[in-house]
Parts: sequence; C-alpha cells; structure tokens
Amino acid sequence: MKFFISLKKSENLNDLDNHVVIKYFDIILLSNKDDNFFDFYDSLVPNYLNVETSTEKNTYCNLKDKIVDFAKNENYMNVFNNGYCKLTEKGKLAKKKGGHYKFIKFRTKKDKSENKFKLTSPWIIMITALLLGLILETDRLKKVINNIIDNL
Repeated sequence: MKFFISLKKSENLNDLDNHVVIKYFDIILLSNKDDNFFDFYDSLVPNYLNVETSTEKNTYCNLKDKIVDFAKNENYMNVFNNGYCKLTEKGKLAKKKGGHYKFIKFRTKKDKSENKFKLTSPWIIMITALLLGLILETDRLKKVINNIIDNL
C-alpha cells in the first residue's frame, strides 16, 4: 500500500513556505539512500507523490527546485548537473540528528553551551589576575613589614 502525501491548500507550490519545503526535504534526507549519490525522484515519488498527470509532474518539478534551493542555501548537499546529489558533512549530521529542525535544535543547544563558556572566560581571567595581584601585594607587604622590623 502506497502512502501519498497530497499538498494541502496551505501548501500551494506557488507560495510554498519554508515549513512545507523542509517537510519534503526531510523526507529525502531521512530516506534510505546512498548519501553520496542519489536523486529526489527515487526518494519522493514512489511513496509520497504522484506524477501521473502533467500538473503533478509540474508540481514535482517546482517542489524539487524549491528543495534544491533550500538545500544549497543551507549547505546540506551538493547538486550536480545530472540531477544527482551528494550530502555534505552538514547534511550527514542533519540526517544523523533526524532532520532539519532537530539539527537546528542541536546546533542551537551546542551554541548556547559554547556561549556559557565564553561568558565565563572573562570572569576566570579577571579572578586569576586579582588573585595574582593579591599574592604579589602580600609579598610586598611582607618585605615592607620585614624592613620595618629590621629597622627597629
């Protein structure tokens, strides 16, 4: 039994929003295929889209163009002149994480943890400098006190 995804009224290809493009991009990204040599047709048409009429073929071609633009802009894959594609390292990581949105969530979480360290780094440097200054001042105070005691 084939499961076909029909475009909803809100998924009109003339004014596709990113959410719809990403939905079909994720279908391609997460499909069982060779990451180094694949095309969109094999991932979308057998299970998700009909391409029997000329309108459906045009719909597929428009959708493919929008997915290609998205994938290139996000640097998920390289698209060759013959229509075949190859995932980039970023694309392979997005596939491993479970799709575009999960990859964005992972990357955002990673960036936040890196920013926490960056925010604390100046504090660590400042505290270290302060402690070093106190140690040096302590040595100077010892010398001053020793001089006073020696002069008595």
